[in-house]
Amino acid sequence: MTQRLNFSRRALLGSLAAAGTLGAASCTGASTGGGDSEEGGIPKPSVSCEIPEANIDDSELDLGDVSGEITFMTQGLKGTFDDFFTDLISDFESANPGTAITWTDQGGTADFDTLMVTQAGNCSMADVINVPSSTVLALSRANLLLDYDVKAPGIGEPFVPAIWDSTGFGAQGHHTALPWYFGPLLVTYNKDVFERVGLDPDSPPSTMDQYFEMCHQIAAAGTGDYAIYGNTSWYLLDQWHGMGVEAMNEDLTEFTFASDENALRWMTEMASLYSEGAIP
Repeated sequence: MTQRLNFSRRALLGSLAAAGTLGAASCTGASTGGGDSEEGGIPKPSVSCEIPEANIDDSELDLGDVSGEITFMTQGLKGTFDDFFTDLISDFESANPGTAITWTDQGGTADFDTLMVTQAGNCSMADVINVPSSTVLALSRANLLLDYDVKAPGIGEPFVPAIWDSTGFGAQGHHTALPWYFGPLLVTYNKDVFERVGLDPDSPPSTMDQYFEMCHQIAAAGTGDYAIYGNTSWYLLDQWHGMGVEAMNEDLTEFTFASDENALRWMTEMASLYSEGAIP
């Protein structure tokens, strides 16, 4: 077993995936500005290909009829997650005869968001994309993604309400992407390490105060075990939230964590634990 203790989540906050583009298969719609629309409707993008009327009118999509071909794009995952996506696509196509998914991958670059907007504008972006929130924001501001609230109302029901409500990046605050990598704050710990340092293996920490206390105890035991798992930046936001850190002011116009006493306490504890050898 690995010698770690941490509060972790599936991944960092802010990553979004499965953003459907406005165009037909292999002809996606986008531009750096939207066209005219009636109040509450879907703005028509100015693009170099024809946008199917069904993508921008007020009719709902038939989600029960799954057929056709699409291109699905990930960011920098080919070569590492090939088996995962190949099997996933194969299972989906088998369960839905008449469907075909072509998987493509685009490496992440400093100008990735601009690249995606450009690809959408010239009708070459994939139909479904797995991208970070900054790309979703860029594409949404340019009116380049499908409006789920109009075309597929109710699609957000499986998601945690607070998460779904915080991801309306499109026109009129509508949703243009499905959240991914959001999950609850979980505790993962190694019972063997707990036993070696004299902690109860059946009583993991339930508060950040207990977490820090146990980490110090692991470091002080001198067993060679680390108390903190991996890169602390992976779960910084989760732990700050658990400590009540206010990262921004109420109207979200200014970062306030630098003067938050709990953020300072987190940093002080981490510095101390690092000096004690608790963090690799």
